[in-house]
Amino acid sequence: MSSWAHLYEVVFQAIADTPFTPALLEKMQQEVDRLLVIEPVLAASWGSLLAFGLFDQRRFEAVIAAADIGLNLAPGEERPRISIFLHIHKAHALLALGRVSSACECAQAALADALSHSGRDTYEWVSACLTRGLVHHLCGEDQQALDLLLPALVRVRHTSGWASLYADAFAAAVASLALQGGLAAAQPLLDQAEVFAHERGLGRLIALLRVTRLEEYIRAGHWREALLLQQSDGLENLLHGQPVSAYELSIHVPAVLASAHLMLELGRPSEAASYLARLDPSMMGRESWRWQLTYHLLMARSCFAMRRFSLALEHAFATYGMSARSGLRRTLGPGFDGLREIVQWAEERARPLPEGMRAWLEQVAPHPVGRTPALSGQQLLSPRESEVMVLVAEGLTNKEIAQRLSISEGTVKGHRKRIHEKLGVTSRSQAISRARELLLI
Repeated sequence: MSSWAHLYEVVFQAIADTPFTPALLEKMQQEVDRLLVIEPVLAASWGSLLAFGLFDQRRFEAVIAAADIGLNLAPGEERPRISIFLHIHKAHALLALGRVSSACECAQAALADALSHSGRDTYEWVSACLTRGLVHHLCGEDQQALDLLLPALVRVRHTSGWASLYADAFAAAVASLALQGGLAAAQPLLDQAEVFAHERGLGRLIALLRVTRLEEYIRAGHWREALLLQQSDGLENLLHGQPVSAYELSIHVPAVLASAHLMLELGRPSEAASYLARLDPSMMGRESWRWQLTYHLLMARSCFAMRRFSLALEHAFATYGMSARSGLRRTLGPGFDGLREIVQWAEERARPLPEGMRAWLEQVAPHPVGRTPALSGQQLLSPRESEVMVLVAEGLTNKEIAQRLSISEGTVKGHRKRIHEKLGVTSRSQAISRARELLLI
């Protein structure tokens, strides 16, 4: 009874998103070892919670080992609900290690168990749906992802779960909606997610949803909103803090990667590289494949833009190796398109490419076919032109804009000339008026 009571205390700690200490993890492991023979069902329950705690500490191989022990402790009919969470935690660890096929099998087993033993709308069903939907999204299967994610996310207010799962699930659903219908289609869900996070007081979820919003602004080309969000106190604190724990790292790294992505899209590769330099390469090498893949992709694009071609190729090859082996397709989405130029540069100079890289690139970033859609207001100007237009509207002179953006005054004049041509205007006041009509500023 004492062990069950302690277990539920730890469950509530997980629901409140309180970080697990190494001492607590050690105590949980001791409970599993102590109960292996005398109380296998209770040991399996502790094993499930231990797997969750190890995942939050980014110890992915240890998660799989703990989950496997739990799954083998007692007959399936004695622990149907326990097995659901053991499969869920194992699926997330497998995803982090780039073993997508195995993660898919675990996620499907969890969902089947949830439907058989718990039924719809339960805590187990919600968690299993979110996990399986996340796998669909990362494999590029958006409609299948939404079919599972949206009904489950409707139920999160009526149950309890853990912040990291909610963060991944909301981000996947928002991205899938945006890919199908643009930011307008995703905005309501993102707003609801932020309200939910504040209602529950989940600080990590609040922070990660800010990162999700930043990525969606980037995807939609809303440069002004993206810059304002990135420079807000909420994200600035994440970017400049020095993470000392796995919990803090789980917020810091996504914020840094998103900020580097924004700088790249704004044509500021040196600033993107500066953000990426905040991440310890040896630490990143032990991190989840999604983070590693994003890191290498951004580094490849940054180095290439700064004419550091050999280093760009190294990171491009690493991107290909990780993506092709894992089956992960959803990392920066259109960002994969930036590898085209790198591959083309290598081919023009007879640089050898890894076998299959060209075919892989055509699969993850195919050339657009058919009629090019009309540009929206947000797409009319390039990222840099949009940035210049915002500063023009703020009343800055060409010299001040040049100083702000670390470019020459002549470059600013060239941007302003192209802005006038694209907007069909001949003066500063007309440009500001037209940009406001198009919701550019």
